[in-house]
Amino acid sequence: MNEYSDVERVLNVWFDDGPRRMPDRVVTVVADRIGHTRQRRTWRLQRRLLDMNQYLKLSILTAALVVVAVAGLAVLRPSSSGIGGPSATESPPTSPSPAVSPAAVECEDGIPGCLGPLVAGVHRSNQFQPGFSYGTTNAALGDWLNVIDSPEIYKIDEGDPNDPYVLMWSDASIPDQSDPCTTNPDPSLGRKAADWIAFLTNHPGLDASEPVDVDFGSVTGQQVELTVAHSWTTSCPDHPDFYVDLLTQPIDGRPNEYGLPSSRRILMTVVDVGDRTVVMQSYAHIRDSDFTGKSGNVRDVIATFRFD
Repeated sequence: MNEYSDVERVLNVWFDDGPRRMPDRVVTVVADRIGHTRQRRTWRLQRRLLDMNQYLKLSILTAALVVVAVAGLAVLRPSSSGIGGPSATESPPTSPSPAVSPAAVECEDGIPGCLGPLVAGVHRSNQFQPGFSYGTTNAALGDWLNVIDSPEIYKIDEGDPNDPYVLMWSDASIPDQSDPCTTNPDPSLGRKAADWIAFLTNHPGLDASEPVDVDFGSVTGQQVELTVAHSWTTSCPDHPDFYVDLLTQPIDGRPNEYGLPSSRRILMTVVDVGDRTVVMQSYAHIRDSDFTGKSGNVRDVIATFRFD
């Protein structure tokens, strides 16, 4: 065996005075590192150069010994390719990365609980009372979204503020008729479906269509189209055009009201469900062609509602 004599010869070469010139590749590497190294303070740079001069030979010697030791092990280690030799260990299979959780749904007015985009199929309210299910289809103007779902309010739309939407209220109140711009309920009027139809069809500021029945499975509601009458000249400070106050209901304890300006038309649907009454508002432009075309999708969706 001559492994020892080979090792001795290599050590003799390295223990000599050492190389008097560094290879060109070393100079290139050092120059490249200097060009890409962030500048240090002067005193730190001087100290680093002194340390390098003192330990340069020791570092070179250590590297040589490592190279020789590795070479010796490679020669002495038996081959693993023979019969009965150790087989290579297979790496364990990597487990799949956990599924990325979907981004939080952005609900309207920061009210949590909405479903967001709705695919075609049957969906169900989570918080609104009374609970209900409904089916949606991909409409010509885009998919529907559920943007509000709270115990008192539920809203679905098509993602465009100019398109009709369905805004639902549970046990909302008719505004006080002695104050045309109030958020206070009218104490003389009830909140059942019949009270709403009587209010909407007899209001002096509204032109109302003949109410039609809407089948919700176990219950039946009524639906009416409304516009502001040409003779109505009442306006409110917070609303453009002439305005009729239609509905009031607090949101998170804050007073709130919804009404109809003279530039819009609205489809109102009311239905009694047990001891609650649901009022649905769907707005569109006052033009007949615009309202008829865009409210068609709304009517189709409302017809799929099935209340508990």
